[in-house]
Amino acid sequence: MAAGRESIVNIEGTVSEIVYMNEETSFAVIEVDTGEELLPVIGELYGVAEGEELRLSGSYTSHPKFGRQFKALAYERRMPATAAAIRKFLSSGAVKGIGAVLAMRIVETFGDDTMTILEETPGRLVEVRGISPKKAEAISKELNQMFGMRAVMAFLSTYGLTPAEGVRVWKKWGSIAVDIIKDNPYLLCLEDIGAEFKKADEIALSLGIPEDSGKRLFGAVCHVLRHNLRNGHTCLARETIVQLVQRLTETPIEAIEADIDQRIEDEELFSVQRNREFLFLPAMYNAEKYIALRLSMMLQNRFFVSRDIERMIDEVEQQKEIKYESLQRDAIRAALQKSMLILTGGPGTGKTTTLNAIIDLLEQEGLSIAIAAPTGRAAMRISEVTGREAKTIHRLLEVDFSSREELKFVHNERNPLKADVVVIDEMSMVDTALFESLLRGCRMGCKLILVGDSDQLPSVGAGNVLRDLIDSGCIPTVELKQVFRQAAESRIVTNAHRIVAGEYPDLTVRDNDFFFLRRRDP
Repeated sequence: MAAGRESIVNIEGTVSEIVYMNEETSFAVIEVDTGEELLPVIGELYGVAEGEELRLSGSYTSHPKFGRQFKALAYERRMPATAAAIRKFLSSGAVKGIGAVLAMRIVETFGDDTMTILEETPGRLVEVRGISPKKAEAISKELNQMFGMRAVMAFLSTYGLTPAEGVRVWKKWGSIAVDIIKDNPYLLCLEDIGAEFKKADEIALSLGIPEDSGKRLFGAVCHVLRHNLRNGHTCLARETIVQLVQRLTETPIEAIEADIDQRIEDEELFSVQRNREFLFLPAMYNAEKYIALRLSMMLQNRFFVSRDIERMIDEVEQQKEIKYESLQRDAIRAALQKSMLILTGGPGTGKTTTLNAIIDLLEQEGLSIAIAAPTGRAAMRISEVTGREAKTIHRLLEVDFSSREELKFVHNERNPLKADVVVIDEMSMVDTALFESLLRGCRMGCKLILVGDSDQLPSVGAGNVLRDLIDSGCIPTVELKQVFRQAAESRIVTNAHRIVAGEYPDLTVRDNDFFFLRRRDP
């Protein structure tokens, strides 16, 4: 059968084994006993446990290494019905506090009625040998969590929401999630849940929420702004939002305008006036506001005012047997004197050479330096060229896995990094949200050095931070322009500079590192 045209089939079975489960993405690999075979199943199967009975919808696929598999697109969960299945389910660790021995005693006590008793009257656990009233209460809390999560996931799955979206809903609202969504399904369009407006609209329609409801209009606004976050925009012109929301909801423009005004007043949206009015979601507005305020405070710091910096640069030149050109000296001088520096320039202009001199001099002054980059590949590269340890920004700030929120870091205002200087390479790839987190993780007296080529593509996430910082004219910036001889021998470097200058690249040279391969069709 042609790829992408597999027929959807339904299968039923009992979860025999959890081979792999990613708690963050909800992707899982499990083995299901269908009664006829032990079938490997893959898909978003958050929270399923051994012994559970599943009804799965999806298609059969073939993996080159693992062979025949079933790819689940949707699933329904049923609690295990027989004593043997219940015992396996409880023994799997699905309920914290219940191990294999205790699972056996519980099933021996309650038999096939075990799951009903656990869900409806968990206090009866004290009837089981070895379970004290205190332990029964602790297990009851775990059971309430488990059954509550399953109820939320089951409710959302009936409307076609993915398990990943269900996990985000559960993390945000817990056991009251169903009541909250029934009251206002459009909350699913908020940026930390991320469901499509169409899905929220279907739920609202089935619940009898009016088409001209303010909840519906605001849900559409959030959907439009969130969609544009994925396209890289931190905000959007008000007139554009109104047009898109009108198209989505078929509601009169006057009603949309009135609802937006009310949301701005309630600070559920934020408005910024430039040449026209732009609207922000709260998280992105607060991120940009924090970045601006924090940088303005950092810029007031000064370093090494009494040092003879020219002599310091001369000594580095002698040690390295190198001669820095004038802009490189400007950059080194600014990096020592200022609290913040943007070092930019195209390929082959000596950014790495300049950065190495800066790091050497700062270390000579006894300052501790943390070096990071947005990606693992970029961090590895900067580590190789500086000879010092470098991390991804996420590793530097340390992701807080205990947080219920989607992404929080261990290092923040209350627990800042101990580094005196933070160097970020490949800054063009850093988006607004990550840069806010970085600044929150730096202590107040920290020096910040940002290195990158502003002519490269902006970050995948929302914002064009490096370009905007340079264009603001507020941040000390040195742009290196001289292409050094060794780099100039590379056609990649010379063609990159031609393209930036608006010139056509040279495609004629065939014995260098830049090749043009003509194709007759896409």
